Amino acid sequence: MKLLVTLYIISTYFASVLFAQGNSFTFVKNGELFNADGSKAAYFGVNFQSCLSWEYKERLKSSGKKFSNELLKYNSDEGIKELITLGVQAIRLHLTPNDFTNEEGHLVDNIYSQNLDYTLSLAKKNNIKVYITLVNVMTKGYDQSSFLNKYLKNKELILTEEESLDKIEVYIKELLNHVNPYTKVAYKDESNILFFEILNEPHYPNFKHIENNGTYLKGYNVWLTENQKVSTLQNYDAYTAEYTTEFINRMYKVIRSTGAKHPVVWNCNWNKFFNGRNALKRAIAKSSVEGVAFCLYPGQANTKKPYWKHPENLENIDFTEYLEKVETKNSYLAWVNEKQFQEKFVACYEFETFFNQSAYLYPAMADVFTNLRVQVATQWTYGLPIYAEYYNGSHFFNLKTTPVKAVSFMTASKIFNHNILQNNKAEYGYSFKNDDCFYSDDHFFISLGKHEKNIDINLQYPFTVIGYEDNGLVKYDGKGMYSLFVDKNSISIDIQPDSKWKYTHWDNISNPKGEINTQLSYNKKHKIDVGLLIPEGKKVNVYRIEKGHKTLILKNKLVTDIGVNAGKYCVEWDQGKSK
Repeated sequence: MKLLVTLYIISTYFASVLFAQGNSFTFVKNGELFNADGSKAAYFGVNFQSCLSWEYKERLKSSGKKFSNELLKYNSDEGIKELITLGVQAIRLHLTPNDFTNEEGHLVDNIYSQNLDYTLSLAKKNNIKVYITLVNVMTKGYDQSSFLNKYLKNKELILTEEESLDKIEVYIKELLNHVNPYTKVAYKDESNILFFEILNEPHYPNFKHIENNGTYLKGYNVWLTENQKVSTLQNYDAYTAEYTTEFINRMYKVIRSTGAKHPVVWNCNWNKFFNGRNALKRAIAKSSVEGVAFCLYPGQANTKKPYWKHPENLENIDFTEYLEKVETKNSYLAWVNEKQFQEKFVACYEFETFFNQSAYLYPAMADVFTNLRVQVATQWTYGLPIYAEYYNGSHFFNLKTTPVKAVSFMTASKIFNHNILQNNKAEYGYSFKNDDCFYSDDHFFISLGKHEKNIDINLQYPFTVIGYEDNGLVKYDGKGMYSLFVDKNSISIDIQPDSKWKYTHWDNISNPKGEINTQLSYNKKHKIDVGLLIPEGKKVNVYRIEKGHKTLILKNKLVTDIGVNAGKYCVEWDQGKSK
């Protein structure tokens, strides 16, 4: 029996090695996403939009910075650095082809296509995976001649018009065959790309209003005539299901024709999207794609439309009941657990707390994602460094300008990965009542707010501690996030700047463009108490670290409090016996 077990283990090992050698890309099996080496995939991250002209027009412009290639590169460089601090594992790049295609769908070499290549290379260099959405129809793009500009007012037509389909095919083939000059690898061969999503938020006119959409209505009437049907909601659903299936399978074949082996995903929009669209839902379930994606925005339905004209603080609403509906009712998002979707893996292409800086909400969403089989989740959208100080409103998230939300995000990431991978013993919690959250395992402790229950902290060297103000192990009287890496004889400390809102965090009307919304202070001195992390009786040396150089600021002292401002520090002690 022992011999059989040994032989089984050996054969399994060699099978996994052979598989890893023969495959460089993520793959899907039985409705789950796996890494190339056969390990289960779990990636928590953000949408990162340095490659979008929309981002400049809607956000960067308010900073008053002049548009340039250097500006976009700076945002990518500094933005990726911030994402590393946040522990981001993946970024979603949703592309607007009208930024870098012409009237025929051919790629155009310009500032945005170049920045796309550059950002992809930065992510790869820093071990951050990439999730690419190939087509998004937003506003008029950077290239005024692009074929996609024609469809800005009728987004639904890109799924039905032959002219659109042909040009999207040209674009996808050229993009996937394009060799990134920074990595020397074609997109179709880039193993750092997790998967391709065909289209962001496909648009379908409401059945009640299709009479007002002449071009779209013409196609629908032709279909009714050909199929000898009359116009009903059920038949309209069947029509959308038919052309959506054709579009998905056609673009899937285009992707595969390039030689790309990555999984392909179809975007299924918001919760409640499939209500009254059962035929469309069945069609997507039967389509060629290996995965489906949805978004989650607790609070968006609580504001008047359009929400950007009616900002409202939503922090006083407990969204846990709403999230319970999201994960248990098929009419919300539990449709992903229906039998017909069991062979497709699930991603959340966008999520956000929406006019809300609460500590509990990101972690609560992480639990929901687990129950909905989500393996890749990307927040929308990360506030880029250039404009972060100038911006606030509904989707407001940045390492430095929203420190509470940053700690909450990192807590959610640990919960998300723990729930999926189950590779360690951990404890976590969160509540609306106390607006708190925490996560603790043998090598990581992160905490925000005051908790009703005692946390069993059993950290083993080396370990990481992250927080804001008093997290139970560390006390800091500043207003920025801190992160500490603790080893047997040292503590590395990273302090973010003080953050103070000039206007309320949710009201994007009260902040005139070009005026700073969040004041960041890098020089104000504070005290950080790390006494619980230093062996009792140990004298320490404290260094300030700037540009890789250490400057001694305290020598051979018994300390608990250390005077600091934003930046990096190192606390060191000898490994001899404590007094």
